[in-house]
Amino acid sequence: MANGACGVKDAAGRKYLDKGHLWYYPPPEMFGKMVEFANQHGLSEGKPYFSEDGKRPLTSEDWSRKRAKFNCPVGYTNVWNRNPLKGMERIKVKDVSGKAAHLNQKPLDLMRMLIESSSDAGDVVWEPFVGLMSVSVAARDVDRKSFACEIDSTYFQLAIRRLELPVAQRLF
Repeated sequence: MANGACGVKDAAGRKYLDKGHLWYYPPPEMFGKMVEFANQHGLSEGKPYFSEDGKRPLTSEDWSRKRAKFNCPVGYTNVWNRNPLKGMERIKVKDVSGKAAHLNQKPLDLMRMLIESSSDAGDVVWEPFVGLMSVSVAARDVDRKSFACEIDSTYFQLAIRRLELPVAQRLF
C-alpha cells in the first residue's frame, strides 16, 4: 500500500512503516500521498485514515508541524562534545572553598546550540530539572520562552539569581 501510494518500489514500506528501529517519519509530501491513498482505497467505515478527530484526515502541513525540529548548524555533526565546564562560567560556592555550586553545570554555548537546533524563536523550552538553569538562561538568550522546575531550594535560588542578571554579569 505505502509503496504504491508513494510511487516507489520498496522504500516506503521499508522506511516509513517498519516496526523496528530503522523506522522514520515519512516526509510531508509522502505522508500526504499515503493519506490520500488510504482514504481512497481503505475501508469506508465513515472515519478517515490518519485523523486526529475522526472527521478529517491529516494534511501534509499537519504532519509537518508534528515532526521534531532539528536544524544542525552547517559544519557540525549531530554528536557534540564539550569538556567539563571550567573558568568564569563555572558558578562557585561563595565561601573559602571555591567549590563548584553544582557538579553538572551545563555550558551555555552548548545549551544555546541545542535549543537553536531543535526549536524556533518564540517556541517553549521545558527544563524539568533546573540545577543552575543553564537551559532557561540559554533559551532566553535565543528568544525562546522557558518553563522550569527544581526541587532543591539552594540550586533554585542560585538559578534565579543567575537568570535575573544581565548577560554580561551572568558569570559569577
